Amino acid sequence: MGLYGAIIVVPSSAPTNGTCPTHSTAAGLNTAGTALVSGGESDFRLSTTGAAYHLAQSCTDREYLFQFSEMDPNIHAQALAQVTGCAAPGAPTGCHLNVPTEPYHPVYFIDHGRSMPDDMDTNYAAQYPHQPYNGNPHMHPGDLTLLRIIGQGRWQHPFHEHGNHVRILARDGNPILAPDGTSLAGPLLVHDHEHPGLAMDGIFY
Repeated sequence: MGLYGAIIVVPSSAPTNGTCPTHSTAAGLNTAGTALVSGGESDFRLSTTGAAYHLAQSCTDREYLFQFSEMDPNIHAQALAQVTGCAAPGAPTGCHLNVPTEPYHPVYFIDHGRSMPDDMDTNYAAQYPHQPYNGNPHMHPGDLTLLRIIGQGRWQHPFHEHGNHVRILARDGNPILAPDGTSLAGPLLVHDHEHPGLAMDGIFY
């Protein structure tokens, strides 16, 4: 029914093999959640260290979450009809729902609960009180941008970053490390597939 969310765990200390650079702006140092990144946008990074993981190769200037899913409105229509029937005067006591979820034919493919073109509207737009985030990340040349991508639905969602090669940092919260364990070694991709339940973190600039 489209009820999903994300839990993001961030490092509690600075990277073990270096430090992330700080960037001076009109608001001072780039402190997560309080300062502004280049260009004046709010800093939405969750980590106060500026790194997605415990290694300096995961330092970022910006961070965005994408939650992909899909919706079959027939399932919603059946649920609504049964709830309405159970609430009607004279409905039998002990009324319960029995909504079949197969066959499954989604017709809406959504990011954060918004479908195109709504996912290009601003964050926290008043008309989407329950879908606050859009699917339109902003960055400037040279910014290291972290994408956290989760397949929340039942179908695979092919995803590409419009010609930007993304260095994969981790799958399902597990960093992809070189054999020595001290550096990241994920592949460089221009297109990836978000399988149901899979999470991927990647950086591009």
